[in-house]
Amino acid sequence: MGNIDIIIVISFLVINLIVGLYSGKSIKTIKEYAIGNRNFSTATIAATIVATWLSGASFTVTTTETYNNGLYFIIPGLGDAMSFFIISYLYAPRMAEFLGKLSVADAMGSIYGKHIRSITAVSGIFPAVGNVAMQFSILAALLNSWLGIPGIYAIAASSLIIITYSTFGGIKSVTFTDMIQFFAFGVVMPIIAFVIWSALPEAETVFNSINQHPSFNYHAVFDYHDPNFLNIL
Repeated sequence: MGNIDIIIVISFLVINLIVGLYSGKSIKTIKEYAIGNRNFSTATIAATIVATWLSGASFTVTTTETYNNGLYFIIPGLGDAMSFFIISYLYAPRMAEFLGKLSVADAMGSIYGKHIRSITAVSGIFPAVGNVAMQFSILAALLNSWLGIPGIYAIAASSLIIITYSTFGGIKSVTFTDMIQFFAFGVVMPIIAFVIWSALPEAETVFNSINQHPSFNYHAVFDYHDPNFLNIL
């Protein structure tokens, strides 16, 4: 990896750290830490949702599974988009009574009591730990590949940066660093796609490969006699 590439990667991580710490410098209470002042703009919220949804883990899994399983993975994946409409039209309008709650556990506790609040909190910890660990592993793998940092040091460096600004800045730090990552996705992904596409000898080869591959044959995918059809449903 060239020196300019190393500078770009390190600068990106440092910028995230600085912005994260600066965004959360005014945090005084646990409520501000958890939900901010509830004055984020629509553009900010949209950017942080997109950046969170298009995480390193989901991007890695999506590209791998699309390559391996084709339409058998892509079609069920469209359910992610459908879920946003379900949330916005069915769930969100009914969530007004929970505005100001610090967590899902807090909301559940306000209805069902402290025992349910504790169960919800503990249950939420396990998938959260798994998701965070996945993010650390991917970032560490990238640092190891790009900068040659040994695995344990790569994990320590990546986790230290994220934990530092998240600890001191709370939701504000996460939101504004997500905006940086949203910008990075918006700029870098089209560039990567263009570079890969330009490197192909013939574009027709790609379309021919897709048309001939059984995983991308929609007639086969929607054949209800195929056991995999039930998996899609």
